[in-house]
Amino acid sequence: MSYANNYLIDRFLVWQRVLNYSESTVGNRARHLRALSKFLGSRSVCAATRRDLSAYLASRFMGKPLQDDIGALKAFFSFLALGNIRRDNPALLIPTPKQRQRLPRFLNPSQMESLIHAAETPLERALIEFLFATGCRRGELPGIQVERVAWKDRSLVVTGKGRKDRIVFFGRSASIALREYLAGRDTGLLFPKGTDFAQIVRRVGKRAGLGRVYPHLVRHSFASALINHGMDIRHIQCLLGHSSASTTQRYTRVELSEIQNQHQKGFK
Repeated sequence: MSYANNYLIDRFLVWQRVLNYSESTVGNRARHLRALSKFLGSRSVCAATRRDLSAYLASRFMGKPLQDDIGALKAFFSFLALGNIRRDNPALLIPTPKQRQRLPRFLNPSQMESLIHAAETPLERALIEFLFATGCRRGELPGIQVERVAWKDRSLVVTGKGRKDRIVFFGRSASIALREYLAGRDTGLLFPKGTDFAQIVRRVGKRAGLGRVYPHLVRHSFASALINHGMDIRHIQCLLGHSSASTTQRYTRVELSEIQNQHQKGFK
């Protein structure tokens, strides 16, 4: 693996952080680009051709989508061209296959109730209630400070993708669960540093007999519940922190799909 390639990749990753890309995106692109460097061996990325990149992508294809690999290549070689490190972007003309849009899975009200009731510790209950009440992403949880919680309004400001702040709200049930969990503590991180949120949600989901449950599934369930209660899609977009309304529209398609399923059950 070329030292010079690694140096350029590291510079690119710094640039991605300057552009406010999430650590998840930066980490994914780092993995893809280091895989490219390993594929090239001692050859420089500055001399890589479109044929080289196509061969690399072919070596990566194991029946899995290549959108992330291609996105990382295009961003990286655009960075090299922008910095006059090379004059062209060999990844620019590589077509990005369209990924089939899957409808988000979600838990219905009865299943969400079962999930909440399956929580056995104050931490488990507070986490499940908080996720469902706010629709927060897992990555937004670690930095939340107790001081930022407005208990009177039952709201707080969270920092989401692109380091953008937004206001989220929670109801009485989540407020009770959070206060019981905090036990009078009014400073510091809302959840302990290093908390494995996915593991907790997965454990509670298994206990509830709901199969595979994860934090983003609870977020989907939050959005579905709001749609069922008739909230305007633009307001849901704000609460979820979506930059594009088209992302939020996926949840309306989920509801239509459910309506169709119910209709077909009644008219077999």
